[in-house]
Amino acid sequence: MTTQHRLPENLTTEQLLGEITTIEGTLGMAFKQMGASYDASKITVFSGDTASKSAQVHDLNERLVALRDEHGGRPASGTRRITPLDYSESKSLGDRVADSGFLHRNSPDFEVPWSIAEAKTLFETGAGWAPENARSNRVALGPTRPISGVLDLLPVVTSHTGEYTYMQETYANAAVETAEAGDYAEGTLSLAEVSEPVRKTAVFLPVTDEQIDDESQARAYIDQRLPFLIRQRVDGQLINGDGSAPNISGFLDREGINAQAIGSDPIFDAIYKGADKCRTVGYAEPDAVIMHPVDYRTMRLTTTADGIYLMGNPGVAGSRAAFDMPVVVTTAIAQVTALVGAFRDHAALISRSGIDVRISDSHADYFIKGKQVVRASLRVGLAVYRPEAFTEVTLT
Repeated sequence: MTTQHRLPENLTTEQLLGEITTIEGTLGMAFKQMGASYDASKITVFSGDTASKSAQVHDLNERLVALRDEHGGRPASGTRRITPLDYSESKSLGDRVADSGFLHRNSPDFEVPWSIAEAKTLFETGAGWAPENARSNRVALGPTRPISGVLDLLPVVTSHTGEYTYMQETYANAAVETAEAGDYAEGTLSLAEVSEPVRKTAVFLPVTDEQIDDESQARAYIDQRLPFLIRQRVDGQLINGDGSAPNISGFLDREGINAQAIGSDPIFDAIYKGADKCRTVGYAEPDAVIMHPVDYRTMRLTTTADGIYLMGNPGVAGSRAAFDMPVVVTTAIAQVTALVGAFRDHAALISRSGIDVRISDSHADYFIKGKQVVRASLRVGLAVYRPEAFTEVTLT
């Protein structure tokens, strides 16, 4: 039963605040001495046995409540009652009461239940309020093929229509040494119009209104991932597209590119012979090799009979290169196939526009369900001006 404390009448404000402050200090010390286990036997500010010390703490707490009520329900200046929010602090209850720095906040009051002082079960994360988990800003992306760098090998040409048209030359050089008064040989020059279609690669993602409106990180994630999906697909189409609409025609689909089989050659020799065909048939200087990681591994781990790595010591930093040509390593190209060519001089990426990202609630019943669709698209084509400047090397 709660003791009803009758206060002396006619207490001045200074006397009231002074007694409140004194009791707060005494109780604070008592709680601090009890520690996290709230063991009343550890109290030294009061005399007597454990039961007596507990009773004294209880009585002082009741008197403090009465004094504060007399003071209009407010704690003394610079102090406050213990609140539920205090339990989020790492300090013990006694520390929270005694620490003057802690007592300079305002929040709703409540009385400290006396049962806490005698509780033997520690209020901790396993048996109390579990801590809130703080999530970092990192998103661990799922494993997927990275964009290989094929896009970076090609110059970009803008098309303003659904086709990119250019003129391709064929000729026979009949120029020859001619005697005085002799007949001139007739040369042949002809140009043919070639059109490359611009095809669309597209993807969409359904998203709720709440995700778009409330989660800035979700918006940033979508803004980054949708264009990546588009570029990844185009990256593969540039190599393997079969030309059947809506696919573009990739390098390996092009009529007129050279072919080189490995036969009994080492992989190094096959790559070099493929590059040599670019020079001797296409009259072009190759500037890159595209290879599957497994095929590049075979080349990179090749050693001499005494164990010396042909492409250099693994402990020495270096670049991926073969015969002065940078090697693009990607799973976008099939294993046991390599592509050597003069990418910068004799091919181009045809772009109708940049990646177009749009959002709408007009799809199906999305409007009444509070959903939106985010879509991304890119319209591109591939121009191979001189197919003979490229060689497909078969490594098996």
